[in-house]
Amino acid sequence: MMRILLPLSPMAAWAAGASVEARAGWAGFIDDFTEHHFVAGGSASLHAGRFFIGPEFQRYQAVGHNDVTAQVRFGVEFRRQSRVSPYVLGYWGVLRMNTPRFSVNGPTYGAGVGAKVFLNRNWYMAPELRVGLQPFTVVSVGVGYVWRR
Repeated sequence: MMRILLPLSPMAAWAAGASVEARAGWAGFIDDFTEHHFVAGGSASLHAGRFFIGPEFQRYQAVGHNDVTAQVRFGVEFRRQSRVSPYVLGYWGVLRMNTPRFSVNGPTYGAGVGAKVFLNRNWYMAPELRVGLQPFTVVSVGVGYVWRR
């Protein structure tokens, strides 16, 4: 029984690898797509083979807006051992939207594509494009560090 449960434990996932990332870019919301939002955030991920999962927090700032998301980010990396590692991701979480007139909580979810371009064995830059609900579109670049690549 231990042979089955041990690979599923959080320590086994940690042994497979982990990463942290800071990200900045542009976001557009479906209800005010012409208004440009600056996005900044960070994430941490556990890696098990090609798969990754972890928490992510982002802040969206525009004139009259101050929005925050807390979400779970998950995905699959391809060509993980090469210098350029493309990936697909999904995310699901909660959005807190604050404007001068109102504040509201709602869901946020979507999918995206990106590529980690490794600068050396552990440090990388990662351009990314996401499409989803609240925000509608996000274009960003992340800088991250990977343990046990």
